[in-house]
Amino acid sequence: SDLGAWGVPAPGAGLVAERTVRPGRASGPLLGGTLTILAHLAGTPFAPRLDGAILLLEDVGEKPYRIDRCLTQLRLAGALDGVAAIALGRFTSCDDGGLLAADVLREAALALDVPAVEGLPVGHDDANFAVPLGGRATLVAPGPGEEGPPRLLFDEWTARAGA
Repeated sequence: SDLGAWGVPAPGAGLVAERTVRPGRASGPLLGGTLTILAHLAGTPFAPRLDGAILLLEDVGEKPYRIDRCLTQLRLAGALDGVAAIALGRFTSCDDGGLLAADVLREAALALDVPAVEGLPVGHDDANFAVPLGGRATLVAPGPGEEGPPRLLFDEWTARAGA
């Protein structure tokens, strides 16, 4: 099996997050990337359709007010309507004194009322793993008393490996 103790993914089968933001489980295509770029694409023919998707977000060097502006742009453009789950990666060098990027991101994720995790090793940090954007994935965000870590599983990889 590609899942070890507690359903932790084997290398390449998925990633473990630092914490659950909102408990739940959802499956769908894994889409997203750098938050700022997604916000700039909103309203253009190049913006990905996120309905039913697990939205993966990360960024670097953007202060909390800019992160809030990007999330607001996506929300007002309707780009976040129907998102199945939120997977937050690293937001490197994004805090500004006492203002934390994580607080802005958590608030936005909670407002969408979908399962969400934070602290995936995806972004512009030293621990920076490639992810199969466009492939099917499952986000597992355990609630209190549920076993296992929050995690993002790459379903198509796992299926191909025979798990």
